[in-house]
Amino acid sequence: MQTIVRSTALVALACAAAALLGPSSAAGAVRHGAVDDPPAQRTPAFDNANVRYEPDVMRVEVAYDEAGTVRASVSFYDPPGTSATSPNFNVALELADCTSDEDDTPTLRISFDRGIYNGNIIERAFATRSDALGSLQAQPTVSADGRTFTVEFTHALLAGQNYTCVRPALRQAPPFSPFYFAGFEPPRPAPIPPPARTPTPPRAEMTASAATQAADAYLAARYGERWTTGTRKWLRCPEEEIFPEGLDDDSPAALCEFEVSFGQVFRGGRFLVTLTDNQFSVPSRTFSTSTYSKTRRRCSRLSATRGGYVNGVRLTGRRLRASGFLGCRYLPGGAGMVGDIDAMAAARWPRPFPATVTVGLHGTNRAGFEDRARFPCRVTRRGRREAQRYVFDCANKLGDGFQYAFTVRAPRR
Repeated sequence: MQTIVRSTALVALACAAAALLGPSSAAGAVRHGAVDDPPAQRTPAFDNANVRYEPDVMRVEVAYDEAGTVRASVSFYDPPGTSATSPNFNVALELADCTSDEDDTPTLRISFDRGIYNGNIIERAFATRSDALGSLQAQPTVSADGRTFTVEFTHALLAGQNYTCVRPALRQAPPFSPFYFAGFEPPRPAPIPPPARTPTPPRAEMTASAATQAADAYLAARYGERWTTGTRKWLRCPEEEIFPEGLDDDSPAALCEFEVSFGQVFRGGRFLVTLTDNQFSVPSRTFSTSTYSKTRRRCSRLSATRGGYVNGVRLTGRRLRASGFLGCRYLPGGAGMVGDIDAMAAARWPRPFPATVTVGLHGTNRAGFEDRARFPCRVTRRGRREAQRYVFDCANKLGDGFQYAFTVRAPRR
């Protein structure tokens, strides 16, 4: 069974101090301060871990009498040595002049020590001054619940010091937060004036002009001088392609198309301008682009003959040259403009085509992009009724175009 040995002896210096101060000593001004420390987060452990946690400091309280007395107490959440709490602890605190800029002002260190020595529990407290030799030692008193340890020291060397704060003496793992004696807290900094109130910007609306302005800024940031100073460029964000309720989400959106020159080639595409939180932006996921030339090139894979129409009309001698973003694969397809011309030729036979025919790109969201999507064609014709040779020369306002030649032959008899 362990026993608690409480030392009643003070070092000779402490005895001399008591004699010096005696009953005739007048009390000085008393400075007081305290801090409550939140419970520490314990590392979880299994039952067989045999863990003893270090006692967790709950409160530190210090009173300093300028006549030469200091009284300090440390309280723990659990009494040391109970439950999973270790019976041993060492808590050290330091009284200092925290109002001074000098690093060599004297400090007073008070340490509480509890440990098992030779099977006995020893409880001691020490007081040392940073600029003096020796130390004071005293037996701390323990509260009835075993959670609070209090010690008091009196000595002439403790008198007349300008202690203004208390801080942990062990800086690496401080068991409590530093605090000031009441009335010695540093002055609070002057309140920061509230920022100047800026007027609320007007609520933005998704319009063709607003979307075009946002799209222009985006393309300038993406392509630099090629866009800002280039003369061969095109941009449209038409009113017909404004979606107040949004497309992918609830944010208002506008569909835009563009084209810009890179010397002999062009880069063009489409993207969305969205309005979210009163800010216009271009989501990168909506940006699609391709690179192409305005030079017309022969489409060598075009089938020379096409038939299968209900009226027996056949198209022969088919030749196609295309430029721009149109592509030789897209034009002859069922959704391509050459495919449209083929269907019209079969349906009109034996009536000839007029001198001008307009075709256009298929698909939704083409309204407002007529500069790119609409292709007026100049039509020339020669030959007899049984075999009429046509040449369609078609181009949009941006210089993209194609030339399509074919012969419409009467049904075989």
